Amino acid sequence: MQEARSKKQEARNKKLYAKSKILSCLLPLASCILVLAGCQQDSQPPQPQPHAAQQVRKEAAKPADTMPSVVEKKEDKKEEAAIELKQKNPFKPFITKATEKVSVVVPKTPLQKYELDQFKLIAIMWGMNGSIAMIEAPDGKGYSIKKGDLVGSRDGRVKRIEKNKIVVEEKFTEASGETKSSEFEIKLPLPKGEEELR
Repeated sequence: MQEARSKKQEARNKKLYAKSKILSCLLPLASCILVLAGCQQDSQPPQPQPHAAQQVRKEAAKPADTMPSVVEKKEDKKEEAAIELKQKNPFKPFITKATEKVSVVVPKTPLQKYELDQFKLIAIMWGMNGSIAMIEAPDGKGYSIKKGDLVGSRDGRVKRIEKNKIVVEEKFTEASGETKSSEFEIKLPLPKGEEELR
């Protein structure tokens, strides 16, 4: 009798083991099927209800309001602000000094590459529209300048052209913050005979 019971018990254990094997294979398969079924339900467009269709007809019958355009403008501004936030420099300090000035880089002319004492005054011409001076740069090239032109590496400006010289004014800021100016003269060379007399 015990042998019959033990055989029945073994048969039950085998059946339970086979069922558990089948369930362990079917469980992942069933979960995949449920996920796919959920995805298919989300992809189907919602069916319009008769009540919703009536509301759409009523809204279509109303005159067009300006509200949608205002909403669109607000959304555009939000998008622009988001783009600006993305483009901001994360290393730039939030607090800036009020005394900081934006420096404007002006392209330097050939006359602004050299110091004032490196130029030679060659000639001065007088005309109806004012006077023009001819100067020679250290590289051997000649340039014509008039009152107001920039000359020299320190942004000197031609203040006046006289009979035998040009006067260039340079402005600079001292450490104390005070702006000062100085004048520099470029003179015509004296003829050879006059140089020997002096």
